[in-house]
Amino acid sequence: MNRDDPFAEPFDTEKTVIRPNPAGRRPAAPTPMPPPEGAQQAFGQPQSQPHGQPQAPAQAYAPAQAYGQPSAGGPAPAGPAVPLNNASAGMNALNAAASPLFALVARIRNRAQHADPAALRESVIAEVRAFGNNALAAGVPADMVRMARYAICATVDDVVLNTPWGGQSIWTQQSIVGTFHKETYGGDRFYDLLTRLEASPSQNLDLLEFFYVCLSLGFEGRLRVAQRGAEKHLSIRDGLARLIRTHRGSAEPALAPHWKGTGIRHQLISFWTPVFIASGAALAALCLIFFVFSFLLSGDTEKLGTQIAALDFNGPIELARPAPPPPPAPPAPKQVETIETVSAFLEPEIKAGLVSVRSEGNTLTISITGEGMFASASDQLDPRFQEIMDRVAKALDDEPGRIIVAGHSDNVPIKTARFPSNLQLSLARAKSVMAQVSLSLSDKARITAEGRADKEPVAPNDTPDGRAKNRRIEVILVKAA
Repeated sequence: MNRDDPFAEPFDTEKTVIRPNPAGRRPAAPTPMPPPEGAQQAFGQPQSQPHGQPQAPAQAYAPAQAYGQPSAGGPAPAGPAVPLNNASAGMNALNAAASPLFALVARIRNRAQHADPAALRESVIAEVRAFGNNALAAGVPADMVRMARYAICATVDDVVLNTPWGGQSIWTQQSIVGTFHKETYGGDRFYDLLTRLEASPSQNLDLLEFFYVCLSLGFEGRLRVAQRGAEKHLSIRDGLARLIRTHRGSAEPALAPHWKGTGIRHQLISFWTPVFIASGAALAALCLIFFVFSFLLSGDTEKLGTQIAALDFNGPIELARPAPPPPPAPPAPKQVETIETVSAFLEPEIKAGLVSVRSEGNTLTISITGEGMFASASDQLDPRFQEIMDRVAKALDDEPGRIIVAGHSDNVPIKTARFPSNLQLSLARAKSVMAQVSLSLSDKARITAEGRADKEPVAPNDTPDGRAKNRRIEVILVKAA
């Protein structure tokens, strides 16, 4: 809520902003004609100060430029400058002083309801008093202030009482006209005063403009219920506009006094600017093409790897030549001794189901399984399995032969930026285990790593348990023939 707005309400976003056309100050208005005979009695209040123009204070409203005319080309008349409020630029002093009340009328004329009409009435009364004080301080004669005050009070009453909520509020018993001018038939003298002012328009232009604004904001008075009242109201307002234009002049002020831009010399585009733009666009296009083809190639690589893996199950390739004699079998006692030695050393891990040992020909295979050895799509060995790898290394350290660390996976495809396929993932895991095993080997040159993906399953891949068994690491000891 705006603290400077006396009529603002909580959660009210329908703000009406008056933006006058700034056009400097016009010469002082001619001395207005004396008020009609009996005017003081009609308004029901004594004259608050003698006729004439009181001295305007430093913060008073300044008279505005003549209606519809541009500012004078010559210098302003000599005299002290009077600071202007933003709302008063381009208005006569009466309109400037009443701008908050005009804004109120514009806001409430179409309101379907109001939260607190009594509080609104008190705010209007305070603002009407402020209007009178500001107009007097701006040098407006007291009689003109009283006429303008009557007009704005009648306008507020007429607009409020014709809203859905105004006819059921305190306004029906305590109108603003009745409060300030002691009239119970509020607003009926509006058109009578307007007729008297139109008799001497050159002396009452400010008041005529004020009455025109009241008519434009919705005051209708007795014409609201009269036959063809809307047409009469429009005729009166149009006639008043023509009368004001006749005496103010027909020239319209410029909408934008400072419409010309700053004169800046045109600067030619550098020769290198298009070159840099074209180079940047070409580089961006090349990067886009690279990433598109890289993505397409990774998909083809996965398909090709799957096809190559399937070739391993077609059996060995037979050559049209006599088969070589089979190699001699290793000594049985040595083989039995090796597997028994390794199995005895890894007996705790075998009983825990983490390790299994088997022998085939001249190879001894230690298979390491267990959930959690590696996180999904990761090659980082879980610290819990580091001790197991150290034990496997110590079991094979005294046994002669090459050591191969083989990584195996299930058949669920993987495609990440780091591991485009299961082959790369299984190789990375084998290298991670090889690094841990080699820490406990006295000859680190005898160990290598291989990735075998899902080419050597030990269980069906159609169940979660089978896939878990296929995700394993095998440490293979290859003994010399």
